[in-house]
Amino acid sequence: MLSKMHFAKELAKEGNQVFFINPPRKNLSDGKAKKIENNLTVISLKEHPIRIFAREKCRPLYRWIERKFIREILRTTGHIDELWCFNAFFISDLKFFGADKTLLFVYDLYVPQNLQKASLQAGGIVSIAQEILDGFKETGKPQLLLHHGLSPAFQKMAESGLAAFEKGNKIKIGYTGNLMRQGIDREVFRKIISTHPDLEFHFWGATDLAENNLMTNPPSEAVMGFINFLKSEGNVFLHGIKNPEELANEIREMDAFLFLYNVKQDINAGYNSHKLMEYLATGKTVFSPYVSRFAQTGLIVMDTKESTDFESFFERQLPMLEKYNRAALQQKRISFALDNTYRKQVERIREWILLQP
Repeated sequence: MLSKMHFAKELAKEGNQVFFINPPRKNLSDGKAKKIENNLTVISLKEHPIRIFAREKCRPLYRWIERKFIREILRTTGHIDELWCFNAFFISDLKFFGADKTLLFVYDLYVPQNLQKASLQAGGIVSIAQEILDGFKETGKPQLLLHHGLSPAFQKMAESGLAAFEKGNKIKIGYTGNLMRQGIDREVFRKIISTHPDLEFHFWGATDLAENNLMTNPPSEAVMGFINFLKSEGNVFLHGIKNPEELANEIREMDAFLFLYNVKQDINAGYNSHKLMEYLATGKTVFSPYVSRFAQTGLIVMDTKESTDFESFFERQLPMLEKYNRAALQQKRISFALDNTYRKQVERIREWILLQP
């Protein structure tokens, strides 16, 4: 699940009546609302046939379509106390919801016209990277910087304590996430895998569109070439898609993790990533290029911001893995992850809201 889904479930657990709005879908015969658990209702909207065209070509028409969707949502929700907007690319005229409080969550680095408009109408802006928040300084709106949240399955895993580090015959390096994502630094991955036949590389994530719920367009030739490379290497193990409980249990067996994005292609320019919190919850070492949100924390074995040779950095740091995996450092990572559960993030947001005029 994505961050907004975890937040919705956490707010519902508190006793709030939560309505989670799905973006419009073409395959719906009509809009519908479905209660999926106590206090949590999912509203699914039928796509308007010219919404995308209007968004790109005719803004007045798009604003009319936006308001039509808002009226449809409000027929189900009634008056809204708090509006938490995670998708200003869908609806940016937030004022028409008439909510008592409005928060804009910007977890991905994209700056369309809609996002700027929504930021001016929101009562506050929340993000997981200072660089993203800096893009909204001129709005003068209150800002809250958070880390990504730790989901329940990984929280449970982290609470179970340290996993013993015993240096086996082969060191196991893990990576989780959509293997068709454009931002992965595929070239460096290839080099590291090819030059370390003595290591095992374990991947969890979608390798084709049938497994992927975040992409609809066919992957590029470069992406498919990388996936075919992974399938052909004897020291690579592809585990596919797993549910969160299975994934949390299986990645505990890793000795270390790689976070390897190309900052020029990644949507968030390497500022932060949800998977880093899950890696840290295991307590094990994370080897990574520079990630600004974790700079000076000592939680990640991180290359410098100016570096252009992560392969050499990895080569130098790998022999110190046993040192990096000592119990005290593992506990530091686990404690950090447990301090960022979704429950704690909601508490931080609540405290921040109370400070606003």
